[in-house]
Order: sequence, then structure tokens, then C-alpha cells
Amino acid sequence: MVAVKVCGNSSEEELELLAELGVEMAGLLVVPVDSPRRITIKRAAELMEAMPSTVAGVLVMMPESLEQAVEMYQQVLPDFIQLHGSESPAFVRELRSMVSCNIIKTVHVRGEESIAEVKRHQRFADAILLDTPCERGGGSGRVHRWDVSAEIVRSSEKPVILAGGLNPENVGEAIERVKPYGVDVASGVESSPGRKDPEKLRRFVMRAKDL
Repeated sequence: MVAVKVCGNSSEEELELLAELGVEMAGLLVVPVDSPRRITIKRAAELMEAMPSTVAGVLVMMPESLEQAVEMYQQVLPDFIQLHGSESPAFVRELRSMVSCNIIKTVHVRGEESIAEVKRHQRFADAILLDTPCERGGGSGRVHRWDVSAEIVRSSEKPVILAGGLNPENVGEAIERVKPYGVDVASGVESSPGRKDPEKLRRFVMRAKDL
């Protein structure tokens, strides 16, 4: 069964709903870009403390340095770190030696060259997340080339999570075409920017898990 990650959470009520629906991962955004889903590191720590036991907390960051990444990790103590910027494989390797959680590396799918990028990162990352490029680094609400994503899934040695423009209407097709380990959603289940819609979220999870 496909795992579901819901990103951009900002309230304890949202986390409880994720647990109720059987969502496996909850993303907490502490990125330095303008996003309606961005929260402070203090708020991320509060939400991680309130995280239901069945949901893994993912700290989504775009750190400027290893020291900053480690400091944010220590303040929140998430189950996963998601590196969402242009971090190098060497950065991922060094960070792995400094934290005790698993690391997800985001790759923004631009074309065939992304296949080689994933191969470089899979040596050190525990999982790969495929997203659509945009100025903010993510959250564009646009899909990318699923044929490239499918090729990455076939060749990757690590679990691949598909993101980018997914919603209740297209997640079933995306899973059928790409066959990822998991899917990630944010804007596709919102009633307004940054606010999750319980009904959209419920439909997304049901279609992703083919319930």
C-alpha cells in the first residue's frame, strides 16, 4: 500500500486528522521562503511534541549550513529531515553523521538530468522526494514529467515519494503511472492557502490507498 505524506501542517487538529485517516507522515515547513504553510522552528517543536504516535514528523528545511541544519534538528527532534533546497550529496553525507534521524532529499524534476541527480543522492539519502520546480522551491500545485519520475522509481535503490501538483482527482493516475513508494500533498488538499480541507484530505487518502 502506498504511504501518504501531508505537508504544510500548522495545527494539532490537523495532526489528529492525519492520524485518524491513516496518514504515515506529516511535514512541518521551516523553510526560508514565502509560503502560507511556513511555521517557526518553535511552532514546529510544539507540533512535533504533539505528533500522534502513528504519524512520523518530517522537518522540511532549506538550511544555509550544516550547523543551521543540526541546530534546527536539535530543537525539533523530528523522525525525518527533508532537505528541500540545493544541498549537495556531500552535504547529505555530512548531515547523516551528525543527526540520528533518517534524511529525505528533494529532487526537483526538470528532465532526464534528474535521473542522474537522484543516483548521486541515493548514496547518502534514506529516501528521495520528487517535486515540481518553482521559485519558492515547492508548493506550486503543478505536476512534472511523470515519465521521468517513473524511470527514477524503476532505477532508484531508495524509496521514492512523489510530490508536485497531486490532488484527490489525479493521485490515483499518478500512482498507477509512477508506482512510487509514497505520495506527498499540500496545496492539493487545501480549502485556502495553508488551510487543510478535511473532506479533500479524506478523498486524497482514500484514493491514494485505493480504499
